[in-house]
Amino acid sequence: GIMACGGAVAPTDNAFIGPSAGVLDAFGAKNAARVLLLGEWWRLLTPMLLHSGLLHLLGNLLVQLRTGVLLEQHWGHALWLAVYVGSGAYGDH
Repeated sequence: GIMACGGAVAPTDNAFIGPSAGVLDAFGAKNAARVLLLGEWWRLLTPMLLHSGLLHLLGNLLVQLRTGVLLEQHWGHALWLAVYVGSGAYGDH
C-alpha cells in the first residue's frame, strides 16, 4: 500500500498528512496527460479510491456518513451509485 511507498511526507509537502504527489500518481491519481496520451482510462475512476491524506479521508467519511446516507435513502441505491461514480469520473480530483 501507500505506507510501503514511504507513508506520509512532511506537512510542508502535504498538509493533509499523506503521501507525496508521486506516490498518488503511481497509485492511479487522475493525470490527464496519462489518460489522453497513454490510454490509462482507469485513472478516471481510481481517484475515487485515493485520498491525499488522513485529513482528506476523514473529511470525505464525514460527508458520506452525513449527506451520502441521506441521498441514498432519498434516491435509492442504484441512482445514488450512478451519481457517485459519475461525479467521481467527471469531477476534478
